[in-house]
Amino acid sequence: MKKLTLLLIMTLLSFTSLFSQAGIIDKSFANNGFITVPVGIVGNAIEIEFQKDGKLLLGGTLAPAKNDNQAFIKRYGINGENLEYNAFRIDGKVSNGTCMKLLPNGKVLIAGFTNNGTDGFLVRLNKNLKFDNSFGVSGIVRLNFSDDLSDIERIKSIAVYNNGYYLAGDVKIASVTHGAVNQFIIKILESGFVDNTFNSGKPLYIWDGYSSSNYNVSLLVQGNRLIVAGRSEVIDNIYTELAYIQPNGKIDFIKSSFISPKTKYFYISHFNLISNNKIVGMGYINNFNTNNDVLVVKLNSNGELDQNFGNGGTKTYDMYNAKKSDQAISMTELPNGKFVLAGWKWENYPTWASSFVFGINENGSINKSFGKSSNYGITNWNVGNKKLDKALACAYNPVNNMIYVAGKTFSENYENLYITRLSSGTSGLKDFENNENIMEIYPNPTSDNFTVKLKDNINGETMVKIYSNTGDKLFERKIFYNKSMTISNLNIPNGLYYIKVILNNKVYTEKIVISK
Repeated sequence: MKKLTLLLIMTLLSFTSLFSQAGIIDKSFANNGFITVPVGIVGNAIEIEFQKDGKLLLGGTLAPAKNDNQAFIKRYGINGENLEYNAFRIDGKVSNGTCMKLLPNGKVLIAGFTNNGTDGFLVRLNKNLKFDNSFGVSGIVRLNFSDDLSDIERIKSIAVYNNGYYLAGDVKIASVTHGAVNQFIIKILESGFVDNTFNSGKPLYIWDGYSSSNYNVSLLVQGNRLIVAGRSEVIDNIYTELAYIQPNGKIDFIKSSFISPKTKYFYISHFNLISNNKIVGMGYINNFNTNNDVLVVKLNSNGELDQNFGNGGTKTYDMYNAKKSDQAISMTELPNGKFVLAGWKWENYPTWASSFVFGINENGSINKSFGKSSNYGITNWNVGNKKLDKALACAYNPVNNMIYVAGKTFSENYENLYITRLSSGTSGLKDFENNENIMEIYPNPTSDNFTVKLKDNINGETMVKIYSNTGDKLFERKIFYNKSMTISNLNIPNGLYYIKVILNNKVYTEKIVISK
């Protein structure tokens, strides 16, 4: 009995220790925790996507020499192995990759603009990252739908939905003083032709007015409609602005939420749709004469500010309370509902910047179990001996329950892109405790054999899975109506494990202890 009690205590302590290390750089990844990619004079990482096998795709822009910008995409193994690569220019022009999307069939979309934005483009690549000649013209769709060829068109976001590809971006009107900016959305069919059933085949302009071409716009899929998310300025106030659009291009409604007066300035770098159909935006805010603080905005599914988050839907963060300029540019949601944000902070503008990630809870409070123990909630770094680092993209990999971050590090003469990997602090299980008592597990603890028995009134096909406390799947089998299942000969060591039962699109989890 004492031995069993000691095992339980040690197991729980090791479990707590394992998950308290969230946000720590994994030194076993690639070269002491980092991949570095020399790119030349310009480098920009736009997005990380994961294949079903956990391999990752990194997309963006690189420029080996002046005026030689190329869109690129590169595949890496789950542990940083160097795999396929493709970099290209459209029609020999300077080409900038701005957004990327991995398709269910393994093909990849990458979009952007040429020169200074005179043409937008959408490229589809095969699984081997070579051009898909069945799409558009030799794998390319060129977009220039403004009457004035000097207008600047930039594709900034992609959504895959309704048998096609929706593109969102902005058009900067060259003939207007200061350059008015119109945000738009257009649909491209899987063949590469413009879809004439969406707004009669024309770009749908959402909102317009004086703006900066650096303001980002995000395109999200929420159920059976699309959301174009951005920001707007009206008289003396600044708002988030979300347009809710039907698949055929009809605007359902536009929702504006006040964020700040124009005495302050805020920038939203990106909006994410999270698991409960709410929307989270991240960027920075300042008072013009002070340093930037990280800004996070959380909106309900209808675009209204979520009053349960931060201060009425918004929250600002001053990294380390250092009174220095901070900016968040990317975010990923973890299976436990917490968030990780990535960006950079200026240690000494403009010569020294550090990349960072930090963790927050669903209500906007700092996740104190994330990051370095001396700086709760935050981990920051500089790659090698470089002093100018910026984290630009982060994503959670469900295959190994790790967080991957891509960014750039640069000096006066050249830039490198980098990728690093950090612990997430989650088993990868979206746990619903067995509060409804749908199952019984016995004996528990057990030395080896045990039985999973469902309640008599349970109906429907049920899947039973067993996971280690690091999220590794050890067992999977179907259990039929009103039946029990005896599991044996797993040959697993002593410790804490999870029984995960999937029934009617719900997941129920119960713990079991193996003690031999």
